[in-house]
Order: sequence, then C-alpha cells, then structure tokens
Amino acid sequence: AWVEEFGIDGFRCDTAKHIDIYRWQELKDECNKALKTWRKSNPNSPGSSWTDDFWMTGEVFGQGLEKNQYYNNGFDSIINFDFPKGDSLEYLEEIYSEYANKINTENNFNVLSYISSHDTGLTRSNMINLGTKLLMSPGGVEIYYGDESNRKASTNTVTTAKDQPSRSDMNWDTMDKEVLSHWQKLGQFRANHISIGAGTHKMLQSSPYAFSRTYKKNDINDKVVIATEVQSKSEIDVSSVWPDDTKIKDYYTGKKYTVKNGKVNITPNKNEVILLEEIK
Repeated sequence: AWVEEFGIDGFRCDTAKHIDIYRWQELKDECNKALKTWRKSNPNSPGSSWTDDFWMTGEVFGQGLEKNQYYNNGFDSIINFDFPKGDSLEYLEEIYSEYANKINTENNFNVLSYISSHDTGLTRSNMINLGTKLLMSPGGVEIYYGDESNRKASTNTVTTAKDQPSRSDMNWDTMDKEVLSHWQKLGQFRANHISIGAGTHKMLQSSPYAFSRTYKKNDINDKVVIATEVQSKSEIDVSSVWPDDTKIKDYYTGKKYTVKNGKVNITPNKNEVILLEEIK
C-alpha cells in the first residue's frame, strides 16, 4: 500500500532472520507490482520514468560480505556489520580491494556499510577519518543521522536511550561545521562519480596512499584518483588513469593540475584528502 500510494522504491527491512525467508521474496514481488502501478498512475512525478526494480536492504545481525540465501529471496543488499569502525586509516588498501573484488564483480550482490546506525554503541571519535573511510568505500554506504555533524552518544539516564547511545537526539545546536563540510565534500564527490562505489579499484602507490576507481559500462566512462593522509606536497603517478596534458582538479580544494610525465604534484589540505577528477 505504501509503495502503490507514495511511490516508495525501497525498504530497509529490520531483523530479517526472524521472518520466514520466502516471505521476503513475496514482499519483493508485491512491491514490484505496486511500484509499476504507481509509476503508471503518476507519469509526471519524479521517479516515474525509472525502470529499476524495487530495492530491498536487509538487516541480518552479524552478516558481513558473504553472499547467501537472502540474495536469492528478495534482497538486493544486506547491511554489512563487518565494516571497520575504528578511526585509523590503516589497512585501507586491504579493505577497499577486498570490497571492490567481492562486491563490484557481481551484478546481483551489494552490501550496505555503516559506522553508527545500530544499537551496538557509539564509540567513534575522529569523524574526519571515519567519513573518509566510509564514503570512499566500494559498495553501498549509509550515513546515519548525525554522522555528518559529529553527533555525540546519548547520556540520557531516564529513557531507553541509556541502552541505545547511538540513538541520541540530533545535534542541531552543536553541529561540528568542520566535520559537516568534510562529509559534504566527500558525499558530493561520491554522488558525482559512480566509479567510487561501483568501479574497479587499483592501488597506485603506498606513500601517500593513492588509488584509482574506474567504471566503464554502456555509455558511462568514469575515472577518479583518491589519496589519503597526504601531509606534504606529494607526487602521484596517475599514468594508468590519464594521459599527459590531461587537466584535472582536486574536488576537495578546487586546485587544478596538469598531468606531466604521468604524474601530478599535489598540495595537501588540513584533512589530508585529495579527490582528483578530470576537468571536462
């Protein structure tokens, strides 16, 4: 009824393991029928021209990157409990290469990674690093309310929030503007480039750590180069991504560069992230 009346095109289904699994496929089938009905009845509404099927993400407590029976019973993705939630940017290459190799090589497999949307606490501290780690990750990612504004854990001792610190009130009056700006830039860059979530991952160098994401399918050819923990002026080899004389820009700062001898010499910023894209 919700889908047919409002055109909702996806559900996040809680506690999926506590429902007979075949029921989820039944729900998916009915939602697809309802979505087609809504689109036919609302030809001028946003989303009415889409042809995508209804999307379902499931919460199966403890599940990580494994593809199992849920993907054969209505679910397009499952919440990824294994995404590392520590503040350090160590081991990014291990994380990103594993995720891209497992997720982006199969058309019918995806996960939804998160850092704070579950009732397992709110122990984060460096939301600059966590924003970088999450938003540059392959696969689907979830920004829970307040991730982007450095919302703190609840200290309420009266309500159930005592046991659910990740569900504290939104910090409208104490928003961390530096963190918010960082997440906005990363989020906009990710939204502009399908290659970040769905592309092929390749490490370009280890110091500073830099990698490319490339996506080529149908009429889409998207390429980016990303570097983290850039603490000083550095050289990045982009020869496998762009030819010499290509004009590129760091989306994070707006600074422009030209590829010479297969490389670019980049200037760091306070948050040590470089987001390179071609100027077209």
